[in-house]
Amino acid sequence: MAKIYHTKSGDSKKAIAKMVEKFQNGDFNTVTEGIKFEIPEVFPSSKYSFLNKMMIYHQGDSLVTGSYKFWKENGRYPTKGSALYIYKPLKKKYKDSDTEEEKWFVYGFSLIPTFPIERTEVIKDFDGEVIEVPELQPAKLPPLIDVAEKLGLKVNWKPVPMDRWADYMKRGKRINMGTDSPKVFFHELAHGLHAEVDSNYPSRTKQFKEVVAEFSSAVMMSLYLGEDSSGNAWDYIKHYAEDPAEAIHSALGMIQKMFNYLDKLQEVAND
Repeated sequence: MAKIYHTKSGDSKKAIAKMVEKFQNGDFNTVTEGIKFEIPEVFPSSKYSFLNKMMIYHQGDSLVTGSYKFWKENGRYPTKGSALYIYKPLKKKYKDSDTEEEKWFVYGFSLIPTFPIERTEVIKDFDGEVIEVPELQPAKLPPLIDVAEKLGLKVNWKPVPMDRWADYMKRGKRINMGTDSPKVFFHELAHGLHAEVDSNYPSRTKQFKEVVAEFSSAVMMSLYLGEDSSGNAWDYIKHYAEDPAEAIHSALGMIQKMFNYLDKLQEVAND
């Protein structure tokens, strides 16, 4: 079995330990969903292994990283303390006794630093073209993406903090999507619809907002994709309400108002 040669950095060891803990707890859903985004080939991390992509996502909520040398050559420099760590295979050559050919074998791994573009700064007076932060895209856009545009919501496809899949920002009018899951997009879009039709949205409880968004998402999954996600929605709502059925019943009036507004938006789109 290949040996892992740790660097002297205590940060890297802590990062690995946390990742192992999440793996043992089965808490890797956000990472495995998030790394489905397509990374432009110009960036080194586009060629990373699945494991190393999970490493950088977990440590720094990022997918676009490169070495110090890479950023320096492209007009950027990493800020202090921004290093993330990935595995680099350690190889040796050997001669095949049967074919006499020289081959490589991996005898271990070392942890090396890589730096996320989000934590780099532009080099002043750089003599060349500065590489820009890319806009990531999922392989396939979800249904109702045009509705988000009509609501004035900017949808950003980007890694988000590890405690969530996505988030809706009423201030700033945007949705940050760390996954390509339609169900998650519908949930955040429902927050946007709710905020649009409910004048009391800012003062609503988190429980009410989450019940409205998650139940609406389940309805959208059925309407637009023909998929039943009611079981997952029920489990989600249970985190916010002791009696999910009662919580949903109390929110039905608002949910119906939202879908009436959604129908109007789509009628305008079809005219």
